[in-house]
Amino acid sequence: MEKKYNVFFADKVFEDLADIPSKIGNAILDNIEILERFPRIGLEIDRKNWKGYQLVTHGYRVLYKIDEKKKIVKIYHIRHGKMDFQ
Repeated sequence: MEKKYNVFFADKVFEDLADIPSKIGNAILDNIEILERFPRIGLEIDRKNWKGYQLVTHGYRVLYKIDEKKKIVKIYHIRHGKMDFQ
């Protein structure tokens, strides 16, 4: 299936990934690829400290936003599910 969106990563994501075991990190990255075709698969979040989407995978939250005009999904953070959004 053809991708509809391009996925970009904020610099902070690479720091987040460095703290995640590589096997889990690779599985998370595999799931992020799904966002190229289905960016709204995640849960929409509208909170004081985060307005965007989250994809929960392997016990981690992938926090991202969608730019419809540019057809871009930007990943901002990958956080353990027990961590606060901040």
